[in-house]
Amino acid sequence: MRIILATILLLAAINAHAGGSNSPASIVSNAPPTSITIDNVIYSNVTWDTVTPATVTIFHSTGVASIPLWKLPPDLQKRFGYDPAKAIDWQKREAAAHAAQQADLAKRQAASKAAADAKAADDAKAEWIRKGGADHVEPGVNNSFLGLDGRIHVIENTENSGSPAKPEAYP
Repeated sequence: MRIILATILLLAAINAHAGGSNSPASIVSNAPPTSITIDNVIYSNVTWDTVTPATVTIFHSTGVASIPLWKLPPDLQKRFGYDPAKAIDWQKREAAAHAAQQADLAKRQAASKAAADAKAADDAKAEWIRKGGADHVEPGVNNSFLGLDGRIHVIENTENSGSPAKPEAYP
């Protein structure tokens, strides 16, 4: 008899905990879903993260995704405050900011390259002068340098003539 009573009490406790009509699990949750299908891709174990006017970032069982709000079901669009006009405006501002960043990066890269080219030309000229300029031509060595005028200068190697050649400039 005690076993039957203990079994009944145990079943009653399990029923109350697992979903009796007054349990918290039976109350409808206000949290976003933990799985969603977008473009035939099922995202499971979803944690909803950053919301912009046009997208929502989610963490899911296989990684991270940025989902356009217009692809969400209407109830989620409403929940995240999706407004197509605001989304388009935000996307235009983001694109303009990205374009400005890219232009600034290109400008800085060009300035850096110009500075590196100028340093290389100065170093080449200094090395050429250190070796004696046009008066010092080594047989079998590339005796060329990038001049300050931006052109490559080549010193002809005249091994047989006994006298160094004058430098010639090539565009």
